[in-house]
Amino acid sequence: MSIQAVAWALDQDIRDPYAKLLLISLGNHADHSTGFCYPTMRLIGKEASCDRRTVIRKLPWLADSRYIRIIPDRQGKQRLAHYYQLLMPGCDPQSQPPPKKQGGFAAKQRPKVTTGYDSQVPTKDLQSPVTPPLPSSLPPELPQKGAIQGKEVGREGRPNGERSEVVQNHLAKRLGLGDVAYGWELLGLLSDSERDQLTAQQRTGRLDEAALLKVRLRLEHNNR
Repeated sequence: MSIQAVAWALDQDIRDPYAKLLLISLGNHADHSTGFCYPTMRLIGKEASCDRRTVIRKLPWLADSRYIRIIPDRQGKQRLAHYYQLLMPGCDPQSQPPPKKQGGFAAKQRPKVTTGYDSQVPTKDLQSPVTPPLPSSLPPELPQKGAIQGKEVGREGRPNGERSEVVQNHLAKRLGLGDVAYGWELLGLLSDSERDQLTAQQRTGRLDEAALLKVRLRLEHNNR
């Protein structure tokens, strides 16, 4: 919680009560020096006492009015989550959000062993020598699974080109009829296979507006 961010949000002259409450909710989770936070839409709506549809409508208005930045988190699988940055005085609007902190069991796991090094798990002995890298005469590291000669062998088997998140951002804009945040919300309701199929069609230019409209109407109907 950032008292400074909440105080800044309370001081803004916003006549729309829901937009004001959403900004205060974001300030409740924001870092006081960078302005970044990443609460879920469900949590924002709960704190602002409104439904998710209201959150989806009002957040883009706050972004257009230069109160916040909305940065889609493209690592999300099950549901959509964004990074938000409150554009308070002193916050750099060109900065990138920090990585999300791991919690629970994942944060307590042993450090990852780097290939090519005789790594040691740190002990309480702070004077333990650091083991140097192995000689360079070792055979070269095998390529990662799924990457062969510059191609990703996976869901689409496509060559390296425009990144998936860039393609999906264009797709979200079309799906949301210009409202990128709403488009990302709809993408989060799709299954992985259907999202991959739409991404592949968007990448190759084979996704027409009629097919996209059917997907949009179906998702909105199922999400009522």
